[in-house]
Amino acid sequence: MKTLRESLNQGMVLLYGYENKHLPDMVKAKTDKVFVYTRTPNNLTSRNYSDIVRKYNSTQDIGWNKADLIFLDNEAIKGMVIGYPSSTPFVLVALDRQRYWLWLIIGIIRRVVNKQVRIQKVIRVKHGQSSRLWMVLKSQNEASGFSISRDVGIEGLLNYLNSENINYVVLRFYQKLPQLYRKGGDLDLLVSDEDQGRVKNFVKKKSGSIRIDIWSVSEPSFNGISCYLPRLAEQILMNSVAGPANSRIPNKKDSMLSLIYHALYHKGINSGIPSTTKKIESIKLPKNDYIAEIQKMAKELNIEIGSTMEELDEYLYKEGWRPKIDTLSKIAQWNEWVKVRFFSDINKRKFPISIFILRQKVISTKSLDTIKKFIKDNEFDILKSTLLTGATRENAILHLRGGTWKDAMFTEETVEFEPAYAMIVVDNHSNSHIRFVNLKNKIRDKFDNSPGPSVVHSTDEEVEFWDYVSNCFPDEIDKVEDVVKEALENRKKDAMHLIIFNFIKLLPYYKYTAEAKIKKYIIKIVTT
Repeated sequence: MKTLRESLNQGMVLLYGYENKHLPDMVKAKTDKVFVYTRTPNNLTSRNYSDIVRKYNSTQDIGWNKADLIFLDNEAIKGMVIGYPSSTPFVLVALDRQRYWLWLIIGIIRRVVNKQVRIQKVIRVKHGQSSRLWMVLKSQNEASGFSISRDVGIEGLLNYLNSENINYVVLRFYQKLPQLYRKGGDLDLLVSDEDQGRVKNFVKKKSGSIRIDIWSVSEPSFNGISCYLPRLAEQILMNSVAGPANSRIPNKKDSMLSLIYHALYHKGINSGIPSTTKKIESIKLPKNDYIAEIQKMAKELNIEIGSTMEELDEYLYKEGWRPKIDTLSKIAQWNEWVKVRFFSDINKRKFPISIFILRQKVISTKSLDTIKKFIKDNEFDILKSTLLTGATRENAILHLRGGTWKDAMFTEETVEFEPAYAMIVVDNHSNSHIRFVNLKNKIRDKFDNSPGPSVVHSTDEEVEFWDYVSNCFPDEIDKVEDVVKEALENRKKDAMHLIIFNFIKLLPYYKYTAEAKIKKYIIKIVTT
């Protein structure tokens, strides 16, 4: 594992909640690999480091970005409790912010007891004419991410990929290869599922200081989802062309589409592309590689794509590159723009209906009838169900759950993980979605008896529900609407009856709900 000095000198450094007049002396000379994350970026426009300022929304965002060294300052110190970057080798926490000491103490106890970190030392860091005390925490986990030695270099890596007939592309900013696009930058590779293991093993053996991001077609290694929708990643690889330094790169249109996708859904407002969405505060970047490169590509292709995030998103939608709503809901966890654009105005009424998807291994093990009975025994009704076959099944595989039906810890290719059966499940006792979550967990506890992803997946929001209906019941949408409408009307008629006769029966559920609400309230306090 890297030392603190190596992480500082060679790696990516992120400062969360930092607002001093000057950067720490130990990092100011390497601004090519340093970014300052704040909730209010426009408050730091007068700083001499304003060009590296980016925005984060809550402490839960801190763990999303990969780095070798992270500073936690001011309100970001709450990240010790929720959102801690456990894969980062070293974390420095400010000790001179007394108002956050309680969160610091709770976080340290939690992380040390769980053997996530150990306290290495306390150091004094100079910031211009002043200095501050910082606690150095060392991760007990192996750092994630890949890097290549300068002895091998980018040219050596490309030679290996070509000599081994690896199916790959350099995703973006490949114009200066074998040199990196900018000093201190990294190289983003998209590799086929079949070849990713060989590439990762090679890079691990030749590890060094040049950061390499290796993304596969379907492994959910980008914050719990695949870097690109698998169907799009397959398209990028299939249509690849020769690039600089004997590299493989996306063709012109896929280059533009994939860069827009990256800017909107991976970077969000930190891409520096202006947004017209209300409540979104755009960030102005002095050297915005994203919009400049996108506009250049569009001009070469003679395509009008617009210049705002919203216009670019509409263009991706027309091209079939915008993720489905369930994938957008996952992206919204770290992407403020996606959250506000797609989820701030959805109907907030309680929706007591969900779609449960069972995987193929339920059919193979002949557990379907047992699971359906289990659902009914837990006092839920199944309004409609269908076996997913033919084009409907293929559509569900490609478009639902981001096109990824396995998890990062289990990469075996098998049809057992594919969606096979869809059920519309209604809760006759409550409007809260928590009972659906509880039911899903019960199914997992009882029926997840083999390695791999869970046997069950379900929708969380009403907007997701209707998206799943269109994919799983494409020829029966009107019938489903009628069935759902009837079920909701019947619940209204029986509302008083349910309140009176189910209160005692549902006491365990109310206890579970109260616990969930308390937990949610605590998380809100910590992350705001």
